[in-house]
This record gives sequence, structure tokens and C-alpha cells, in this order.
Amino acid sequence: LGLSITAGIVSSKGRDNIGFTDIEDFIQTDASINPGNSGGPLVNLQGEMVGINTAIHSSSGGYQGISFAIPSNIVKRVVHDLIQYGRVRRGWMGFIARERREKGMQKSDVEILSIIKNSPSEDAGLKKGDIFKEIDGESISSVGSVVRIIGNKYIGETIPFVILRKNRLLHFRITLKEKKDYKEQKKSLFYIFQRYGIEFDELS
Repeated sequence: LGLSITAGIVSSKGRDNIGFTDIEDFIQTDASINPGNSGGPLVNLQGEMVGINTAIHSSSGGYQGISFAIPSNIVKRVVHDLIQYGRVRRGWMGFIARERREKGMQKSDVEILSIIKNSPSEDAGLKKGDIFKEIDGESISSVGSVVRIIGNKYIGETIPFVILRKNRLLHFRITLKEKKDYKEQKKSLFYIFQRYGIEFDELS
């Protein structure tokens, strides 16, 4: 049915680790969203759009009270990138991380497994074994929350980090780069090495 509206409450913001997409930052609502409704606006009581209805969590394929919408601030950012650059640009830090939960822990830690050479993480001084405690003032307990926070930042933006290393809390500030730029740079450097036998590295 076209031109219909449903009502509900917002039960949570910043939902991640759902399994819909790589970067997740959803508004959860119990307003009815069914197949075919994706792309419609989620509005507040003042009629302002706060999100775009996107998905439902359902085993049957029908509405079961758990609906998700993309927040409007993310929509604005994506629209800006599409108009300005013709594509959506994502920030990149250059580390591989995993969740770990040791016996007796109430929540998971996010631990760095490796740091990519010449990445923003290496430039900032992050190391293998570091554990994320906070990113941009937000407590970290899942890889999804790390991806969400970084994925919603602009290229060139500097983000504060709090890291646990050998029982000490350390503070870092890391400036995001775009992964595409890194790949193009490495390709150019590899070409120079192959052709002339000269090896260069990025000055951090």
C-alpha cells in the first residue's frame, strides 16, 4: 500500500553488530517497517526527518517489532560526498583488530592484532596488543563500534583515542586517511621500484 504511515518509539540509537552491512549505526524503532518500505523517512513528532527506514530483524520476512533506520546525519554526510566527489569516502586507520573476552570479564575488549606499515595507526604509534578503551569519548566493547565511529568521520579528521598498553592508559590523536589514496600511492612506489630499483617511503 502506498502513502501509509506507522507510529512507534525509538528504543535505541547507534545499533551495530547486527550483520546487515560492514558499517552499522542504526536507529532502532518499533514503528512497522515491512519489505517495500525501505527508503521512506523516519520522522519525529515535529515532522523532521531523523532517518531513512532501511531494514527489519525478522526470521519470517515480516515485521516483528524490530526495525532499523539510517540516521539523518549519516545521510547528509553521504549526500555531501556524492555531490562533492561522486563517491562515498571512508576514513582508514590501517589496523586489524579482534574482540576478546577473558574469563570473568563483563564485556569484550577490542585488541589490535597487527598494524599496517605506513598507515595512520603506525604514524600515531599504535602497536600490536594495544586494547581500545575509548574512541572520540565513546567506550569501546566491540569491533562494530570501532568501525561505526571511524566510518562516520571525515577524511582528514583527527580523532582522540584512549589505549590500554601494559596496564597503562595512553592517549593518542590519529588523523584519518582515505584507503584509496594509500593504494594509489603504494602502486606508484612499487612501479618506481620495479623500473628504477629505487625504494621510497612516505614521510610521516
